[in-house]
Amino acid sequence: MENSVTVVIPHYNEQFVVVQKTILAAIELLEQPGITGEIILFDGGSHLSSVKQILEFVKNLENDSKQDIQVISPFPPIRSNKNLGILHSAERASSSNIIIVDSDWPNMSADLMSQLVTPLFTGEIKLTLPDPCFPAGRDNRLVGAPILRIFFPEIYQVIKLPFPGMLAASTSVISEIIQSNYHPDWGGELQLLVSGFFAGRGSIANPVIPLIQQKYRSIRSKIDDAYQMWRTGLFLGAYYGRMPHNWYTHVASLLSNYSAEVEALHRFLKNHTATHMLTSDPFLLYEQITQRPVGDIVAWLLSLFELTSRAEFLLIAYSVAMPLTEIVHESAASVSVHELSVPQIKGLDLKSVGILCDLVACAILSSSDKLEAFSSSEYCIDRVPAQYSELNTRLLPYLEYQKKGIDLRKLDPEALSLAMNCYTRKLGPLERAEQLIKVLQNG
Repeated sequence: MENSVTVVIPHYNEQFVVVQKTILAAIELLEQPGITGEIILFDGGSHLSSVKQILEFVKNLENDSKQDIQVISPFPPIRSNKNLGILHSAERASSSNIIIVDSDWPNMSADLMSQLVTPLFTGEIKLTLPDPCFPAGRDNRLVGAPILRIFFPEIYQVIKLPFPGMLAASTSVISEIIQSNYHPDWGGELQLLVSGFFAGRGSIANPVIPLIQQKYRSIRSKIDDAYQMWRTGLFLGAYYGRMPHNWYTHVASLLSNYSAEVEALHRFLKNHTATHMLTSDPFLLYEQITQRPVGDIVAWLLSLFELTSRAEFLLIAYSVAMPLTEIVHESAASVSVHELSVPQIKGLDLKSVGILCDLVACAILSSSDKLEAFSSSEYCIDRVPAQYSELNTRLLPYLEYQKKGIDLRKLDPEALSLAMNCYTRKLGPLERAEQLIKVLQNG
């Protein structure tokens, strides 16, 4: 019996040698006995030179391999757009299963891909995410894991790192997710896990797959991620009826269920703060945070950073307090972004402060009586200011114009140049969409 797989490879100005290795690993996977499929490389609006390099490489591969390799770009041209590319790829997929593999893993191989997708072949597992065996980064520790602990503890029991950069699922599950209320920016990353868990009725696997982490993105770009992910987290929490009626009871239960995480936070606070700054007792700390005006929580966290020099407080302000205060209360904190060096990022103890993110989030959320309104996807989308996400309700009709994305291999050189220029020009997403439509119509 043959098992069919569509390998989706998101790409955005990655190192060409790593992209090559990823494509070759995908070909090797699909050439294994009993496996058939296709490859879709999704480019998120890279430099024209990078796109041309990939197109030339793919063209040369056709002479040596029988594998079908598509190269597409998103429409409409929003940023961030990885999950829009997943939507397009799922619309194009002709296989029973889809594996999504970021193109920036230097140790990617057919064997690692196989470990991720093979559990799906039984038909009993519908979704797999890897345990990548590296210290989790900022999106995972400060945003993804807190959302799961607060709203979806049954998923957190299985998946501790919701954004590992790889995912495999049955095509039917992904198709169900993208059909309605899909947020095709970074929020879609969370939807694939949470909605995939429910669509697959909890049939999820988390195999250990060692990956090598290579990139460190700027704080500013991570703030964009946080706004988009918290917006989608609130949507999912409301949509699945997970908004607590009593936040004090909910926080008490949360602290009771995650004793190891609570103990780690307790040690961190004792080691890095003085008793006059804040208590090291997590529940008392939650009470202290709730007693503060919501608009002061960002400033309070920034003051802790100034007093202790622990950048963990800085990142919680940026990735938790700032997004939630603006999304839920429409109150923007006017702060300048303090970037960290790579050594500083590597030295962070994010695992120990994870529960503090939960406490800050719950304190801000508990101050609102309108959380049920987030079950409307349009309401959620328009709560995030344009500087943090280009996705907005005026853009949603454009999703129907090119639901399968743009096939870059079908564009002539002039049209390709004009199309990629639409992605890189400093225009708003609506203006870029209109310009790209003109290019496609003329091409």
